[in-house]
Amino acid sequence: MACGFVRWEMRTTEVDRAQTFYEELLEQGAPDVTALPEPAIARGAIPHWLGHIGVEDKPATEQAFVERGATALGGGRCLRDPFGAMVALTTLTEPQRTDVIWQLHMSTSPKRARTDYAELCGMRAGERLELPGMGVFEQFTWGGGAVAGCLADIRDKPHIHPQWLYYFRVPDLERAIAYVNEHGGVVVGPMQLPDGRQVAACDDPLGAAFGLMQP
Repeated sequence: MACGFVRWEMRTTEVDRAQTFYEELLEQGAPDVTALPEPAIARGAIPHWLGHIGVEDKPATEQAFVERGATALGGGRCLRDPFGAMVALTTLTEPQRTDVIWQLHMSTSPKRARTDYAELCGMRAGERLELPGMGVFEQFTWGGGAVAGCLADIRDKPHIHPQWLYYFRVPDLERAIAYVNEHGGVVVGPMQLPDGRQVAACDDPLGAAFGLMQP
């Protein structure tokens, strides 16, 4: 089974504020907003989107991740993968939303990340994508599906921490960027991909990173 991400949970310090922000911005709103656990805050965690990957055997896959260097957090509720990115596992198989159209894994070990996610979650490598000024990215699919995202090397980008960054579809990127800025968020971009898509990386008003993409 190779489901890829099937659930996206917004974990934040101000649930109502985050929900209001995303309900107006995203195509499918923010139905899955939860409070960032106090132990996570004590460890220095900031608000973030937590992606849940569908797997057949959650305990076995979690143990396999841990054996490869991941850290189980929150009583096994989520993992810090071997490369420092937060991720969760679930036995769900159907995506809970359809507006997440690109997933970017950023780490200092993209080749090893590709191997681990391939063996444990069905990731398959695809074509390489070069973006001027940004570097080379390796695209991937979950199993034999459509291209779902890419792996990025951040060894020369010390200002970026390891993470999964999720890009949400918006019909009008310019309008969405204006909304983020007007409501206290931060936007980097926009920029155009070789296939013509427009993207922007953002932080919401509470510091959670996410992306916007206009097909």
